[in-house]
Amino acid sequence: MSRSKLLGVAAGLALALAASAPAQEQEQEGFKNLQVLPKDITKQELRATMDGFTDQLDVKCSYCHMPDEYERDDKTHKQVARRMLKLVMFMRENSAEYFKEGVDPAQINCWTCHRGKGEPEQWIPEE
Repeated sequence: MSRSKLLGVAAGLALALAASAPAQEQEQEGFKNLQVLPKDITKQELRATMDGFTDQLDVKCSYCHMPDEYERDDKTHKQVARRMLKLVMFMRENSAEYFKEGVDPAQINCWTCHRGKGEPEQWIPEE
């Protein structure tokens, strides 16, 4: 994934997390079972966020979701994705503590660890 595409995906995710559309829109859009993403996220922002996940992990929607039943929590990957999203949000909020000076929190996303793989490679520090 090119750096410019990666930054675009990161910006889309940041925009989605900071969304402030009317709360009624979720009902109109038919969103169900949003637990970490904003309840007032718009359809376009949700789509951009999901596209970001599929691009950054190189997976398809079915990796986390049951086809045509996106609200279901049957797949372990969906549950893990929620925890990972909370981790990304935490790392962004505390970026100065965990990253070198000058790192833009918006650049911290799934790609930071996954590097285009559904399962990130294990990193073991040198002794």
